[in-house]
Amino acid sequence: MIKTLKDDLSMAKIIIFIRQCAVGSQMVCHKTVRFLSDIKTPLLMCIIIRKLYIIPKITDRLAEYTGVCCCVFHVIGTWVVVITQPSSNVITMSKTSPENPPSCMAEHKSEEVLASAEFVALEKYTFKDHNGEEKTWEVATRVAKPEPGSPDCVGSLAVLRRLLKYDCLILVKQYRPALKQYTLELPAGLVDPNEKPDETAVRELKEETGYICSGVKHTSPLTALDPGLTNSTMKIVTLEVNGDAVVNHRPKQCDHDRNIIEVLHIPVDELLQRLNEYSEQGIIIDSRVYCFAIGLTIGAKNFCYQKEPATANPY
Repeated sequence: MIKTLKDDLSMAKIIIFIRQCAVGSQMVCHKTVRFLSDIKTPLLMCIIIRKLYIIPKITDRLAEYTGVCCCVFHVIGTWVVVITQPSSNVITMSKTSPENPPSCMAEHKSEEVLASAEFVALEKYTFKDHNGEEKTWEVATRVAKPEPGSPDCVGSLAVLRRLLKYDCLILVKQYRPALKQYTLELPAGLVDPNEKPDETAVRELKEETGYICSGVKHTSPLTALDPGLTNSTMKIVTLEVNGDAVVNHRPKQCDHDRNIIEVLHIPVDELLQRLNEYSEQGIIIDSRVYCFAIGLTIGAKNFCYQKEPATANPY
């Protein structure tokens, strides 16, 4: 059987036979799929399965983790799952791989201030591209620059948890003159001197929404805001808010933000649908919030459009 499979499927680069000694074990199934998904080459794999009921688990998980194609057939009393990668989806070597390095690495050379206002400046950067040619780029920068390695601003990804209620993402709606529209964003703000990113996140959450953070869960590395236009960076800090705590029963925004920022609570499991509804009303959704909603939808393997049950989650 092994010889026949090798001869008939000559496109295979790898043939792996895995005998399931604990057929039906969810742990074995999960480990197998994780192992297969780590292989980064055009591949064919054959999993010999002794019992039929484990096959859907393997094929479903492979489709979820790797997007490969699975064929199932019966050979001499044994069920075999053959996994192939279509030629249109073959993973190819990057042009910048160690085997094909660029002629040189791009690098920053110098910068020149073209104009400066109270908060924003326009600068011209000179850089050397990957071909070794010098080029220039116009960049919008903040007049008050952060320390090297520190973010310009911090976003608060705050989840409100309350007993017997849905977990909600805390967002803020405000008018943005640059967009001439209202936006839906994470509570966010600039980092004060000598302030840590998590401290900024907690402070901005309190000022813009009135909520008191009950725990800092995670701080992201530096992330780019709009790298084609500006050098501004941001860190996203994940916060948890205990809505049952007395201090959060009647959250009070600071006086400056009370009349210009509207606080919204959106159930996490309805986030993508609700963001789409706000967008239809003319509100611009912050890209970070929308990407977070897509990630939640992918993780939940849910439907995007509840009004059209036949339309499956495109993600």
